[in-house]
Amino acid sequence: MNDRYQQEPSIEAAPLEDGMILLDPATNQFSVLNQTAAAIWASVAKPATSAEVATEIRSRFAEVDGNLSSDVEQALREMVERGLIKQV
Repeated sequence: MNDRYQQEPSIEAAPLEDGMILLDPATNQFSVLNQTAAAIWASVAKPATSAEVATEIRSRFAEVDGNLSSDVEQALREMVERGLIKQV
């Protein structure tokens, strides 16, 4: 996938002990992210492709195995569906 993703600027974020909580003020919906999802969110602070995000996640979490690219793409799609990030 060559699409680039970026955080929606209106989303408010706050760190949690082991992740992050996001608030969409337009819908008043909260999303709680685990540590890996929070890292994905952080990776799209500036526009990035899913491959670039997967590379970042792999470098931050040495224990990650399996089909990381597919997992990252799925997480990005879910974040787009929730309005947390956008394709640019």
